[in-house]
Amino acid sequence: MSWALLNAKTKLPICEYDSIEEVEDNARATVPTEPQEGGFFYSYDKVHGPVEVSVTLGISGDYPKQQSVLQDVEALRRGLTLCTLVTPTGVRENLAMVGVSTSRSSGAGANSLSIAIELQEVLSAELAEKGFKWSPKNPTSANVLDGGAKKPRESLLSSATGLGTGGKSASN
Repeated sequence: MSWALLNAKTKLPICEYDSIEEVEDNARATVPTEPQEGGFFYSYDKVHGPVEVSVTLGISGDYPKQQSVLQDVEALRRGLTLCTLVTPTGVRENLAMVGVSTSRSSGAGANSLSIAIELQEVLSAELAEKGFKWSPKNPTSANVLDGGAKKPRESLLSSATGLGTGGKSASN
């Protein structure tokens, strides 16, 4: 099979199409820039975006078959199932269906249905779990932090006794 649009899980064609009429593949990357002092810009790293693929499928004749294909494609568009595109020059995997459009033209015959499917690569990253255990030589050997000026305890208690009485002591 030199050309195929497959369900990534089952490895079967996504629907009962007759042909792949057109494939358009688009891969982009960006180089982010940040403004710096003096009106200069600083560019760093290249960030790869997801691959976007457009595939046009041809379905001929039989209207019940076309209706079945449209239902299969719509279910894939609404769901989370990924696709794989196989071409003679390579394989694109982890493609999510993000758009669908249909057309009929007199040039292809009024009974011929073309379905343009927009796919976008799902990028995923694996995060390695790294542990870090901090243990001081002596649990009490941490540096003392300056916590700022503190009121003596007696001063705190005397100011708390006037609360709720409008500033008057309870004996008044």
